[in-house]
Amino acid sequence: MSEAHIEPTDELAQFLSDLEASEINGEITLSWMYDRLWTVRIGALGDYHAEDNFKSLAEAMSWLRDKVIELYPESEFTKQWRPA
Repeated sequence: MSEAHIEPTDELAQFLSDLEASEINGEITLSWMYDRLWTVRIGALGDYHAEDNFKSLAEAMSWLRDKVIELYPESEFTKQWRPA
């Protein structure tokens, strides 16, 4: 494995750290009682700007990235994570 390789957990940690650094609030929850379901919310408790459910963490993180870019176009997060 080369030194340039980034483990998915490292990339996810950086992704979440960048959200926090841009002061973008939200939450990610996993429910496994019935079907494994990831719920993602953007905003503060009781004042969510967007919310959706996903079957996989990858889908949830892609949606979160795209929605944050849409809602916060001038944020540092958007500057770092906007697809080329």
